[in-house]
Amino acid sequence: MKNDIDIKSLWKKQQAPVTDLSAIREKIRSFRLCRIEEAFVVIALMILVIALGMIIWIYWNPRLISTKVGITLLSTGFILPVLSYGRLLYLYFGLKMDRTNMDYIKSLLSIKKQEYRQQHIILNLYFLFLSLGFVLYSYEYTFFRSFFFGIVAYTVLLIWIGLNWFVFRPRIIKKRKRKFVDFMKYIESYNGLLAE
Repeated sequence: MKNDIDIKSLWKKQQAPVTDLSAIREKIRSFRLCRIEEAFVVIALMILVIALGMIIWIYWNPRLISTKVGITLLSTGFILPVLSYGRLLYLYFGLKMDRTNMDYIKSLLSIKKQEYRQQHIILNLYFLFLSLGFVLYSYEYTFFRSFFFGIVAYTVLLIWIGLNWFVFRPRIIKKRKRKFVDFMKYIESYNGLLAE
């Protein structure tokens, strides 16, 4: 039977398609650069706002202790993202292109932990400190005004705090999480190839 075909031997001789790892590395590089740029922008803005708070404290010396406590809470709230993004910068700069594929995966998993921590702990503390800080900071400026002005000012402030807590914060968390989860799914889909 010369017409019999040995399928096993043909299957073994067949070459597997080779995946282009340069496309994966390019996606990692692009994501890394985007996050580094974002971290630098956030850190610069937070430091600028902290400096502005210190200028307010020095040049427009508050009369009430509540205003000083408010400025301190606001500054603390702004320092938290600086520290968190600083840690992320350290991790992203550690993600070098010349590392082995398994080191890449380990580094990405440590970044994933830090991103989760940033989204759930740091962001909640950030909004908490900002909310308390603004309430205490604005007390002095409403205290010496009319009762009606104080009610209007605190109503606007509470609406702003509510928008931050229930609209902006969940959107920020969801957007950052979606980007990172999509990126990690892409990387994990090639996990077997990267492990080689």
